[in-house]
Amino acid sequence: MTSEYNFSDYREEARFHYDRAVAYQKTGELKKTLEECNTALQIDWESAYIYNLRGVILTELGQLLEAAKDYKKATELDPEFEEAIENMQVVTSKLSERLDLVDIATLSTQEEAYLLKAKLESEGIRALVASSGLSNWIGSNPIVAGARLQVEVSNVQRALDILNGSVETDEYYCENCGKDVEEDWQICPYCGDSLEED
Repeated sequence: MTSEYNFSDYREEARFHYDRAVAYQKTGELKKTLEECNTALQIDWESAYIYNLRGVILTELGQLLEAAKDYKKATELDPEFEEAIENMQVVTSKLSERLDLVDIATLSTQEEAYLLKAKLESEGIRALVASSGLSNWIGSNPIVAGARLQVEVSNVQRALDILNGSVETDEYYCENCGKDVEEDWQICPYCGDSLEED
């Protein structure tokens, strides 16, 4: 299901490719739909509607992680885009079932959850952010608030240890600029700061 795309502020060329994508979707030609979405996004990379449509096609093709990224981008570009929000909830639910994921934290905002997700993924743990199902209302529009951070069952303890700061890593970094450096370096190659302990 896709919404009507208001192109009043966008290039007509993007509209042409979006309309072709919708036509191909109706005839079940998913590969061509995907190609047209990609072309449209090269022209108009700030369109929530194109990201949402590509997410729908990726979902149909079984590429759920990629679809989730497109729905996330769509909701970032248009936080009130209800269809993209619903699509994101559906695909994250499917991912949870497919990957045998469990919740390890519930956060008050999506932003907090994505920061922790990045922290886990920097340690090699795949994580997913799913909606908590909580909503705030602004006027007549629901704004999704809250998020669940999920990891695979086999990674639960290690993920919790990382989030609690009880895992030591072998990584070294410059306290001045935060970049990763080698253990035996004395000067940071990025900012020139001394790496020797005082």
